[in-house]
Amino acid sequence: MHAPPRRRTVIAPLVVVGVLVALTVAAVLAFPAFITAASPVEERHYATWADAPSAQEDRAAARPAWAPADATDIDLQYRVRRDAPGWNVAMTASGGPDTGGCTAVPVEDASPALDSSLMPDRLPDEVWTCGDGRAVWTEGDRLYGATTGTPLGDG
Repeated sequence: MHAPPRRRTVIAPLVVVGVLVALTVAAVLAFPAFITAASPVEERHYATWADAPSAQEDRAAARPAWAPADATDIDLQYRVRRDAPGWNVAMTASGGPDTGGCTAVPVEDASPALDSSLMPDRLPDEVWTCGDGRAVWTEGDRLYGATTGTPLGDG
């Protein structure tokens, strides 16, 4: 009589443990992407910044310092959860941003963290950050601002 090989009984549990470890690692690595995708997005439209709340009322929906006070047709999107970056604004501002406190940033660092139909298909050659860590640029008479994956410059 032959005794059954013990090697199979040892290998099978190791395979199960290996599969469980791989699934756990995959779930942990995917969790940040899930949080970002699951974070609700607030959308607002203002005829002018005078219609928007103050920074004390709603910091995310208030006018950034670089945005001209006389801008019109303002569209704003931002993630409600603070643990997932995402804030975009598009407005008509023929004078462009107040770039007095702004510095140029590399275009490759300026991609918006929140995918949005508000944003143009591509970034222009000239992008700034204006003290709040957001990317700022113009296209025609439209002024855009967006948070990126990591704050830019002095933000």
